[in-house]
Amino acid sequence: MRRLVAIALVCAAALPTSGQTKTLLPAARVPSTAIFDSFRSIALPTACDEQGRLYVRLMTPSGDIGPVLRFSKTGVQEAAFDLSAAVGFNVFGVRPKGGVATVQDEQGYMIVNFGPDGKRESAVHLDDAHFLPSQLAVFPSGEMLLSGIQRGTRESPGTYKAFTALYDSDGHLVKQLSLDEDNEIERAIEAGDVRYARTTKHGNTAVTLGKAVLGDDGNVYLMRRTSPATVYVISSTGEAVRKLVIVPPNAGQLPGGMQVSKNKLAVMFARECVSEICEGASYVVVAATTGEKIADYAAGGDVGGPLTCYASDPERFFFLQMSEKHRIEILEARPK
Repeated sequence: MRRLVAIALVCAAALPTSGQTKTLLPAARVPSTAIFDSFRSIALPTACDEQGRLYVRLMTPSGDIGPVLRFSKTGVQEAAFDLSAAVGFNVFGVRPKGGVATVQDEQGYMIVNFGPDGKRESAVHLDDAHFLPSQLAVFPSGEMLLSGIQRGTRESPGTYKAFTALYDSDGHLVKQLSLDEDNEIERAIEAGDVRYARTTKHGNTAVTLGKAVLGDDGNVYLMRRTSPATVYVISSTGEAVRKLVIVPPNAGQLPGGMQVSKNKLAVMFARECVSEICEGASYVVVAATTGEKIADYAAGGDVGGPLTCYASDPERFFFLQMSEKHRIEILEARPK
């Protein structure tokens, strides 16, 4: 029987852009304090918090995945979070004050909370959790939004159901959400649509739905990996307060990274690549309240890697890259 694994690997292909598209160019590069004795690749998704600190996990060529590392904006490694017991692939949410939450299977699914220093602080059991998690976001008030795929039944093991739910800080189910794209996603996964599911080299089924990030307005932005991109803005009470539809700069592009800053939403779009490292990408910035497009950007030379953080006023995009000397670097890019 094939095993279901939640994973998100999106690569950027070189793409033509319109004459109205601006270009992102390198503005600064900050080497981090983390140096490794062998090559590592960056596991997606990456994340950042309200202070601009960056969170990333690295993979070895054999597929082993390390702890989540937190870096300051100046590249200093501040903490490491051991998520080796987590369920799913690289599923974690940033907590207030720099901690991390993840899902573990300890006689049933639990949310495990790590403090800002990387140490395990607490754990709560989740009610009615019979799904493989793909996305996790933590509200400032402690509620948690979880999204993933429900496992097939014994009678129909090859079926999948999209699952999105709000839990309170004690792990109790508050509300299960039904989103417009769920039926489309379920049919696509069962059909082997590469937007959501693909077979890995180990014969497992890898599934990705999109990304979830906490906005500075206190809402969670939940992106479905459709083209155009669909982003649901969800409150701490589980209400979908609005739905944003974001058109990519080029037809056929799929969304990857997403970040929110001061009522602006930045989304990376790209085509799928054969390998994990590709050149070129497109970025769209829209108003987080209306979805109205503000600007399109193309990646200039040396701009690449996962979009890990975004800041407005002035507009800056932050990427994580691995140098030839096996060091993580923070690349800041600005429009020119």
